[in-house]
Amino acid sequence: YRKRTAKNHLEGNAPKKIFDIQLQYQRLFYMFCCIADDTGGRLFPYYNRYGAILDQGEPFYASPWYSRTDIGYALIKSNHVKLEASLDFHAAKDNLSFYQRLILQVNF
Repeated sequence: YRKRTAKNHLEGNAPKKIFDIQLQYQRLFYMFCCIADDTGGRLFPYYNRYGAILDQGEPFYASPWYSRTDIGYALIKSNHVKLEASLDFHAAKDNLSFYQRLILQVNF
């Protein structure tokens, strides 16, 4: 469990509250993260003005809070190769989405 405050480098110095949990058991992993604006405003106030230019169309930044949950499994895990599959859930004030990811990492 971690709780921290971060500075938003794109929107000035508006402080954000970040809460995240990361758990792992053997090859199974779970991650939960929630970000909220201290003032109740949008995480990225300029989202309505710049939209997709700001972050390729993700609408979560127009919300005062954002939550992400990842549940995954390392299909291959060695010193040189890691292959992970995960289900990612994103939630915000007026939005909910779901992604499936497959990540291949190769170390030389």
